[in-house]
Amino acid sequence: MSDYGMDIPLEQDLEEIPEPQPVPNGEYVLTVVQMILGKSKSSGAPMYTAIMEIMDVADAQQVKYYMPLPVPEDDENQTKSKLRKVKKFAKACGLPMQGLVMQDAEGCTLSAVLKEREFEGYLSNEIKYLIAPGA
Repeated sequence: MSDYGMDIPLEQDLEEIPEPQPVPNGEYVLTVVQMILGKSKSSGAPMYTAIMEIMDVADAQQVKYYMPLPVPEDDENQTKSKLRKVKKFAKACGLPMQGLVMQDAEGCTLSAVLKEREFEGYLSNEIKYLIAPGA
């Protein structure tokens, strides 16, 4: 039962709904639709995941951008490498370099070069690099 007090039948033929598809390699405009704070599957360390939609491309797959966060066990190079990835994302979104609140990225529009990736027979897109505004 739904909140409406009855089941609501779907009129749409679900076979007509296309599956999301990867886009060809190239530069695209993306919008951040969700920021998720979670844990890395491999290390268990905290990490942000930006979930993004490709603008103006019908039925395109969403793109994810992973940003692991530094932990006390990281050496100086690991810490800087992780913070550089966050910095590139913040710059691409036009977010402040100090006092950054990652949730503020939701709704931001940015440019990125995407490439197709095949993993276990499944095609998807990944970000090759982010493009800072004015670059």
